[in-house]
Amino acid sequence: AVDILPAVEKRWKKRGGGSRLAIPRPQPGRLPRGLTVTAFRDYLACPYRYYLGHVLKLREEHDADAELDAPMFGNLLHDTLQLLGEDAVATSQDASEIEEFLIRSLHEVAAARFGPNPPSAVLIQIEQAEQRLQAFAPKQAERAAQGWEIRYTEKGVDLDDNILLGIDMTMGLIGRIDRIDYHPQSGRWAIWDYKTSDNAKQPLAVHWNKANGWQDLQLPLYRFVARHLGVGENPSLGYIALPKQTADVGFYPAEFTAEQLAEADELAHRVATQVANGEFWCDELGTPKYDNFACICQTTVQHV
Repeated sequence: AVDILPAVEKRWKKRGGGSRLAIPRPQPGRLPRGLTVTAFRDYLACPYRYYLGHVLKLREEHDADAELDAPMFGNLLHDTLQLLGEDAVATSQDASEIEEFLIRSLHEVAAARFGPNPPSAVLIQIEQAEQRLQAFAPKQAERAAQGWEIRYTEKGVDLDDNILLGIDMTMGLIGRIDRIDYHPQSGRWAIWDYKTSDNAKQPLAVHWNKANGWQDLQLPLYRFVARHLGVGENPSLGYIALPKQTADVGFYPAEFTAEQLAEADELAHRVATQVANGEFWCDELGTPKYDNFACICQTTVQHV
């Protein structure tokens, strides 16, 4: 039999080179209503990806899983710890009393959220949350013994509070602080952000490094939020880490210098101005380790 169909390569010529599809440019006039304290990190990493996520509100779609993703697991712990800050047991120096309260509150939050019969995977995750809270209880008891009080939990500001950042153009700041402690004997304040990722991270290293400077402005920006709440000047900043390795659970202060914080404030005003001016495009989009917009940015495609 004779093959009467021509070979594909004889019917079409292969075209060399890379993609000729243009990456869509930001549209003028599209601006967010305000800037959250966590959005600055995304803008510093890539203004264009910030535009895709925070202005166009693009998101990845996933099928529903039978287990909690990282944000849902984090919210479970955050909501439990918020109840601690709102109860008198927060002043207790008895670790067992604090642990009992935390575990009971965790199960109340979980039952309200997932019902009486959650999937097996979720039950395992609730047990993992228990282990982290059990490790945290003695740390909280020690904190109370040092004279610290939890003064605020989940307190923040929104656009109505009119906290503006920027130089010639401004944007409103939006932010919510997980926890603010006060030490009555010394008059000191401390701002804490709960971190529930698997690994404990040093807040200074997350925010700033010698090679690239500021990568994240979350903790320094909390100072703007705290002033609105009446918190005194120069509060300490840091993470309360609840990682998978329970030996690493604890309070992690951020050792920022006054010069670093001044640089962070200046950068925050500059970023706010750029966002207010709609400056979202950058010629070098890079290839971040975790990229929700790799297809749009064509980070793995050769362009011609």
